[in-house]
Order: sequence, then C-alpha cells, then structure tokens
Amino acid sequence: MPSTAPLRRTALAVVAALALALTFLQPPAPAAAGTATQFAAASGRVQCAGLTCRYYFSQARTAKMKTTLDAREWTASAALQIICFRIPHKVVAGACVLAFSWVYDRARAELVNAYEMGGCLVVQARVSLRRSVTFASAPPSDSRCF
Repeated sequence: MPSTAPLRRTALAVVAALALALTFLQPPAPAAAGTATQFAAASGRVQCAGLTCRYYFSQARTAKMKTTLDAREWTASAALQIICFRIPHKVVAGACVLAFSWVYDRARAELVNAYEMGGCLVVQARVSLRRSVTFASAPPSDSRCF
C-alpha cells in the first residue's frame, strides 16, 4: 500500500496557498488603537511586494525569542507562540501558523543563526504551492534589521 504522506503534504501546501491568496486579496484591516502598529514598530518591519510579504523581527526581539526558547527547551508549541503569534502582520502570521509544523527545524536553525550573528529572524510568506513560508536570517548590516 503506497504512503499517503506526499499526498497529505501536497494537500497542506494547497490549503496554505489558498489561505494566503485569500488573505492577500483582502484589504488591510485598520489598526486597533495603534496597539498592533506600535508593536510592529518596536518588534520588526513588514515588507510586501506582489504576492510576497516578509516580516523582519528586530535584533532585540530575535535575541529575546532565542533566549526564551532556550529556557523552554525549544518545544514546537513554545516556538509557535513566540515566533508566529507575535507577528502583527496577519498574512505572514497566518502563513507561519499553517506551515510551522513542517518547517519547525528550519525556523529553529535560522533563529539560532540570526542570534549568533547579531542579526534578525525573517519570516517570508508568498502565494505558492511550494515553500509558501520560509525562514531566513538577516545580518545586522541589512537596513531592515534594526
């Protein structure tokens, strides 16, 4: 009997791509009394172009996430709460939550890399059937990393 894992993975990718597409097509919601905007300004920056958005956590937030996860022994649920739930941009946050279960190891590696070089963790979401959510690390010299 053939394995259903590739089919399941493809189905999850299609669901993630559809959710991203629907979210990108919606007009942005107004900020609630400045709280989400204030958090975004203090914790990171959003850069969107076409059907791709990137969220750059600040250097301070990246370091705090790393030390917090070290204290919590790097459980996936703690990492999901600390990384995805803290992104104020709903497109990137939603995509992060949808994809986190199969990219957790990559997110962890990039967070450690960003911390070690004194840079920023970057979460990228794009409408795509393959790799719709990726994690990267930006060096401290990147203008979007502050």
